Amino acid sequence: ADPLALLKAASGGLPEVAEVAALPAADKHSLCLQVLTDGYVQSFVDFFYLTHKPDTSASHEDEEPSSEPDRLVLPAEHLEFVRASLCEAEAARRQSETKAVFGSYHVLAELFATMTDYKTSVYFREKCLEISKLVADVEGELVASRELGGAHEKLG
Repeated sequence: ADPLALLKAASGGLPEVAEVAALPAADKHSLCLQVLTDGYVQSFVDFFYLTHKPDTSASHEDEEPSSEPDRLVLPAEHLEFVRASLCEAEAARRQSETKAVFGSYHVLAELFATMTDYKTSVYFREKCLEISKLVADVEGELVASRELGGAHEKLG
């Protein structure tokens, strides 16, 4: 079955998580397209970059090892979660629900930290800090700053 047809035919616009897992490798393209057609432009940009990072985990014998940690490719089992979290954050931001925005970015930061992709974790922690400062949420700023410092420490 065509992944795009599955997306269009699904009620609510997106297939269930089980259906997403059954989609072929082209699902990254289909999910990117769906995010964009649903009107989540910033989420599309973030999702596109997250799903199209170069895979540097394969070592090349003729290249010198980089001092920079490898950038990880987003595993297929996390695609739907990341897509949903990005879209939830953008929708919440449009509704000025800053706690929900913070929460969505925070779970993304935690996900990437558990995958040891600290650069991406730092990106989402910075977004948490940005939204906290925007609305003068002192508690959110404190949490985001502390966790951002920890993420930078892990980066070295």
